[in-house]
Amino acid sequence: MSSDIRSLDVIGDVHGSLDQLHALLTKLGYRESGGRWSSPTERRLVFLGDYIDRGRKPYETYRLVRGLCEQGIALAILGNHDTNAIQFCARRRDRVIAPQDAWRAAMSVILADSGPQSGWIRDHLRGWPKGDATNIRNHKATLEGMTAPQYAEFVEWLRKLPAWIELKGKLRMVHAAWMDTAISAIDRWSVADGAALPSLGIVALDFDSASTMLRNRLAGPTPYTDHQWCELVDIGEGREDACDYPAHTNVAIALERLTKGVELPLPDGAAVKDGGGIERRKFRARWYLDPRGVPIGQLALVRQATIREYGARACGETVEETTIAIAHGGGAYPSDAPPVLFGHYGLANGDRAGMFHPKCACVDYSGFWDGDLHAYRWDGEQELELARFESVPGAGLQAH
Repeated sequence: MSSDIRSLDVIGDVHGSLDQLHALLTKLGYRESGGRWSSPTERRLVFLGDYIDRGRKPYETYRLVRGLCEQGIALAILGNHDTNAIQFCARRRDRVIAPQDAWRAAMSVILADSGPQSGWIRDHLRGWPKGDATNIRNHKATLEGMTAPQYAEFVEWLRKLPAWIELKGKLRMVHAAWMDTAISAIDRWSVADGAALPSLGIVALDFDSASTMLRNRLAGPTPYTDHQWCELVDIGEGREDACDYPAHTNVAIALERLTKGVELPLPDGAAVKDGGGIERRKFRARWYLDPRGVPIGQLALVRQATIREYGARACGETVEETTIAIAHGGGAYPSDAPPVLFGHYGLANGDRAGMFHPKCACVDYSGFWDGDLHAYRWDGEQELELARFESVPGAGLQAH
């Protein structure tokens, strides 16, 4: 390994599972003393997003990750649950981010004191009155695990995180999908009309430079105003299905691609219920493959058990090229580009070998649910290696 490259331990979605994170850090050789963690000599950490929701200790998990970043031991990026939290407390009408107001309004619903309010970019009313205010339910563990001031503190921290990190020529990290069209759209937005805003990503020569950039962000004011963050997370009223539009359509759809990936339609009549009981008629695709002519069964980036549920007909079909051009753009991830590590997909432990790609590898194996919390131990290699994963037992379907 070159002397200018630090070895990195890249950790997938934690989802508020503090005890499992402690166990993984310990297994990787990090040590805690007096509430502070130290790292093995040349190793550093990167967190791929989704620090909250599901687990019982969202605030403590966030504080641990934040502290590691401030110490210069770790980097952290935004996940889709993190951008969802910003959406959840963003008012559409006046374009204000109001975390404490959103927390109080949602907790009133959880405590059955009132019905949900309208007007938030991530609609608190979704599923109401026939359902259970789905977006509040999905965020419930976080809302109950933080006070209103803690929630506001957390959201303020999220607004300073990058959406992607690239160590030039060495390694790329993103929550769901590395898409150059989406990154370019966000970078164009940041300098449009002479704004000269900082990039939403961090591009640096090495970990230490990236860490300095991140710590400067965390120590300073939020890089974007409330109105600008509303632009970043509001894909438009009535247009929640961002995968139906090209990544460059607007900056919010571009950010959705990076944090939620590429979704393509299943054939007519095919549908599968996800872990939350929601019926899905689209599938998460392997964004790093050229999808043209590839059967859905080989293109889907979901659990193998879910692929089997699609049925033989759906698995054998391909997606229309016009649809691919809109949602994906076509083309495979370049073989001469730096490798990419990403989270998001909640695969099963047994899927690791079958879903592995030497240039683009998932590090999320459902550490909160029925899988293990994973890390990938990167030592500068440009072809990723299956043997470099480490894991600890997950939370085991904790009830909340």
